[in-house]
Amino acid sequence: MQEKRYLAMVLPLDPHTQQRIREGISLDKIRAAVWSETSHALTPLLGSVCSRFAPAMCAWSIQNLRPFGVMLGAVDKDREDMLLCYARARVEQENVLDARTQKIISMGETIMDEAPIDSLNIMVVSIDSRDPEMQKALDLHSRFFSGDITAAAGVYYLGYNRNQLSEDQEMHFLTHFHEYALCTVELHELEVA
Repeated sequence: MQEKRYLAMVLPLDPHTQQRIREGISLDKIRAAVWSETSHALTPLLGSVCSRFAPAMCAWSIQNLRPFGVMLGAVDKDREDMLLCYARARVEQENVLDARTQKIISMGETIMDEAPIDSLNIMVVSIDSRDPEMQKALDLHSRFFSGDITAAAGVYYLGYNRNQLSEDQEMHFLTHFHEYALCTVELHELEVA
């Protein structure tokens, strides 16, 4: 049995939707609309990254029994879980990126690995870019940094159409999370024959 994979989709909410949330109007309809937008954005994953996807009711050991797995930053009951899910998704993203980088390094030949100061490590690796396995690994890395959702790991920022935010963008999200929704998604792995 394969380990479950989760993805946190962060979506900015328009001012009208934010107002409806503050007024407590149709929260389930808002969650359904967020899931609809999320599922539309996830469609490119089907057949290449996963066989199907569904709202996650327990992503990263965090219970999320809200309709469609959608947490709204402006809803008091959602706020703590939303920030916790986001933090766990970011850790997952860093772990996946580290594993992808280590795979590329392991397929190459280390030419230099030095730490001139404690906080800086310099590594030079010679790679054979003609190797098909290396090409796949480099392509995945390149797609992640270009914002391709099919290379997402842990979190994807819909609205920015990016896998990663700049420090300023992430600070805006963290200080204005009431303007966002976070949808937890379970990705079902492709069946290996």
